[in-house]
Order: sequence, then C-alpha cells, then structure tokens
Amino acid sequence: MAATPSMPGIRRVIREELDPDYDFASRPRAVHKAVERISLTGKIRRPLISLQGSLDALTPPAAFGDVYHRMVTDAGRAGLHRYITVAGGAHTDGLVLLDPDHLRPMLGNFTAALSDLESWTRHSTS
Repeated sequence: MAATPSMPGIRRVIREELDPDYDFASRPRAVHKAVERISLTGKIRRPLISLQGSLDALTPPAAFGDVYHRMVTDAGRAGLHRYITVAGGAHTDGLVLLDPDHLRPMLGNFTAALSDLESWTRHSTS
C-alpha cells in the first residue's frame, strides 16, 4: 500500500490506541489487495472538489489536502480536481465558537462547492 505522509500517524494511532496487537504486514494478501484498491492514488476518474480549512488542526492542509492535490496532479488528473483552502477554516464549524476572532465557518463554502460541482458535472462549466 502506498503511504502518504499522514498514513504513518494514522497507523500509529490505530496500532497504539485502538489495537496494539494489529500487524498489517502479517495480514493475508487479499487484505493487502483490498486496502490497495481503496488507497489514495490521485487517479481520480470523476470531477472532485476538495475543501479544507487553513487552520484545520486535525488534518492539517500541508499533511493532507496539499499532499492529495499533488497526488492528483502527479497522476495527470489535475483537470478533474479543484482544491480550495478556506482561510480561517477549522476541521468543523463547531470550533468557531471557541475562537471567533481567528476561525470562520465553512458551511457556506461547502454549499457553494456542491453547487459548483453540480454545474461542473451537469453543464460542463468551469
């Protein structure tokens, strides 16, 4: 399975906190193939709009969104991907109340992105 920079951290959490005895390497080949089929490769086949808050502390853009966008670009599929970083956005809008001077809600960006995706896929508009 191809690992993104974020995968070692996720695997560590699973291994140490959820199932310390889990050993992916010892799993049957069928498990490895199944994981490979759903692993992020960047080889998207349909239009995709990704949104991420610039202040997302759970999945920081530099370790997640930026990495995936590079994967899509490197796979030659950049024309199918629009990556939007929302300035001041966090992982969830519920966090905005904790620091309204620095965080901003992203719900409006998500609804606009869905509308844009609909136009992009149904009407071939960019």
